Amino acid sequence: MNRTAWIRAGVVAALAWAAPALAQDENAGNPGEWLARYTSARTLGLGSAYVAIADDPLGVLWNPAGLSSMDQNELRFENATLFQQTSINAIGL
Repeated sequence: MNRTAWIRAGVVAALAWAAPALAQDENAGNPGEWLARYTSARTLGLGSAYVAIADDPLGVLWNPAGLSSMDQNELRFENATLFQQTSINAIGL
């Protein structure tokens, strides 16, 4: 094979190898972004659809106006153990 055939074959191989990279999602977000999404078990249980009923101490993160509907003072501690010795702690007052 002559030189141009090798160059063409190399270009085709490089494009074929790079094609799977185009399949990645461009809106993946920032590294560790999922850490900011967790605030309470109730929030996760509702699939993060928590804005309308944010009436507990941790509601200040979702809908601060919901704090006005609290009947009494509350104190809340949360701890979630995730994976590889990672945990998330939250305090709401």
